[in-house]
Amino acid sequence: MRHRLVIVALSVVAAPAAAQVPIEFGSSPNPVGSGARALGWGSAFIAVADDATAASWNPGALIVLERPEASVVLSLKQRRERFSGAGVPAGEAVQTATYPGVNYASLAYPFKLGSRFFVASLSYQALIDFDKRVQKSYFTTSTGTGTALNAQDDVTFSQVGSLRAVTPALAFQLSPTVALGAAVTVWTDKLGYQNGWRQEYDVQRTVLLGTNAITSSVSSRERFGLDALGMNLGLLWDLSAAVTLGAVVKTPVVGTLTHTLDRFASSDTSIVLATPAAYRESFRLPPSYGLGLAYRFSDELTVSADAYRIEWELFRQVETEVVTGEKKARNPISHEPYADARVAGITQAHLGVERLFIFSRTVVPARAGVFYDPEPGMQRTHHFLGVALGTGVSIGDVVVDAAYQARFATNASTDPVRVGDPNGATRTVTATGGNVVQHLLYLSSIVHF
Repeated sequence: MRHRLVIVALSVVAAPAAAQVPIEFGSSPNPVGSGARALGWGSAFIAVADDATAASWNPGALIVLERPEASVVLSLKQRRERFSGAGVPAGEAVQTATYPGVNYASLAYPFKLGSRFFVASLSYQALIDFDKRVQKSYFTTSTGTGTALNAQDDVTFSQVGSLRAVTPALAFQLSPTVALGAAVTVWTDKLGYQNGWRQEYDVQRTVLLGTNAITSSVSSRERFGLDALGMNLGLLWDLSAAVTLGAVVKTPVVGTLTHTLDRFASSDTSIVLATPAAYRESFRLPPSYGLGLAYRFSDELTVSADAYRIEWELFRQVETEVVTGEKKARNPISHEPYADARVAGITQAHLGVERLFIFSRTVVPARAGVFYDPEPGMQRTHHFLGVALGTGVSIGDVVVDAAYQARFATNASTDPVRVGDPNGATRTVTATGGNVVQHLLYLSSIVHF
């Protein structure tokens, strides 16, 4: 979704209608789940979720927990982008950013009522990351009036933050082979942590009209905080002693986005925001659903495969135009009107394997996975492929897991963009391709008690 910076840069000698930069996801925007064990599987975890992170992957899978446990997952994310194409200065060709954080924390407690088994859990999860920083230059040309017009936009864009949820969940055993689960995701910034993101962008524009040079600039500083609710429903079904089916449905996350504009200035119209302006805007993350199938060749060897679908065309935000105050529904991925947004849903595919090495005092797993993990874009999908490796060790009541995952994409930086200028001509932006590599390192610890 990095193409949206181009849209911001194309405010030709006129103030942009809105200060908002469309949402820019730093890592995969697909809110599936978390945890080092799942990451090592290549995220093929819907049918094999066997720790407290099941609340985010498949709440029904919580039923496999036999003892109370507490867990914490630490993450280290690095994103490296290599830009190419006309208009990319040498100093901007490679850009890297690294972000540490807490990915997940939970408590889970199994219990029995009558003849049925239950597992209750409470978890915290960082679900969607927005961390991103980009410096790029864009060029546009126009000959609509018979006079050559060349423009260069130098863009600095940064975004930091994440969307997080506190999630109570409950799983119960419907029959000896079937378990159901439900989790309520509470997205809020009223629990002592920031649930949202900050955006900063600066555009310096130079327009050459014949022999005349015209300069202008746009600058914005914004904050966003989300209060919303969603629900995850899960099924775990042992079809046989060797085969398990998992299914999950995640409802739309619906809530209110508090949007604070701390600064907005445009030299073209001399618009300067004197005091911060706050808006309350409706926000809806799209529904998603997935299926997983696991096959146990033996107690030591298991293979799992998942398919997961997210309907990003249903992503909706009602934004407030800074200049006019008018509210408009848009799809934040393309920043187009919601009804006309050229955004499509995406389908992920994951395949993972785990081999257990069982010793007298410990068990050491070896995990690996491959996956197809696309990101939505305007008019087209950005195709990411990835690989994962993971391992761990259990010592008494403590289990420590570590996992590494890499995602790769080529030409995933920008979509070609064509816009009209005030004289009715069409200006074409020189498209710049971007090769993206993301590195994720997760470390988790689980304590049984």
